[in-house]
Amino acid sequence: MIRRLTESDRASTLDLLGAAPEANVFLVGDIHNHGFDAPFQQVWGDFGPDGALRAVLLRYYRSLVFYGRGGFDFLGLAQLIESLDAGILSGEYDAVAPFERIGIYQPARRLLLCRLSEPTAGASPRGAPEPRRLGPDDAPRIHELRERIGEFTQTVGVEEVRAGLARGTDRSYGIELDGRLVSVATSTAENPFTAMIVGVCTHPAHRRRGLASRCMDRLCRDLLRDGRTPCLFYDNPEAGGIYRRLGFQEVGAYGILERA
Repeated sequence: MIRRLTESDRASTLDLLGAAPEANVFLVGDIHNHGFDAPFQQVWGDFGPDGALRAVLLRYYRSLVFYGRGGFDFLGLAQLIESLDAGILSGEYDAVAPFERIGIYQPARRLLLCRLSEPTAGASPRGAPEPRRLGPDDAPRIHELRERIGEFTQTVGVEEVRAGLARGTDRSYGIELDGRLVSVATSTAENPFTAMIVGVCTHPAHRRRGLASRCMDRLCRDLLRDGRTPCLFYDNPEAGGIYRRLGFQEVGAYGILERA
């Protein structure tokens, strides 16, 4: 049975998602930060014959995030996903990849999912400028920098960036040179346990100087100090080298399906 979840389902929902904390950073973070009744967010659950919750689907604006273990109602969830007209479906790779079959998404991208338990000593390059923590007023500059990155598909607008920084569910560290923001690293979906690192980038004219590593190191140390495990996913080998030097370790695979 598939139905909308409510506040009364919080405990059972978080218990299910806790089986894969790194893969479910977005789900746990969005539920923790926005609950079950926000106008831009809804959550559905699939329950087995025994009444136990076995899958969760969350809509955040036009993005969907999914988690489920074997035996969930694939056809029912596929019909729901198709009706929601979302641009992106993401989650643990083995859970979301089968939804390619509904025909509205491109084949799933498989990315490496990693977490950081402890930063590597000396990973941050010496001599790089000191990052500063960015605030809501920096949102247009963060968005502008991201738009210069050819590898990025820009899905987050300026106001969404601003809102996340203002309410504290996101945090960003950036480096400025000659008054221009040239490198940034951001966390999102922060919750009491984890946070997802996103949007790590450097202006093309300032790469290979250790700026992104410096921003990442400062951001991750900040998160760990506050008791949050930094998580991220990637499929770019060059970025992977940065993350491994910082101490990130692979824990699984993450999948992203984009609307065809």
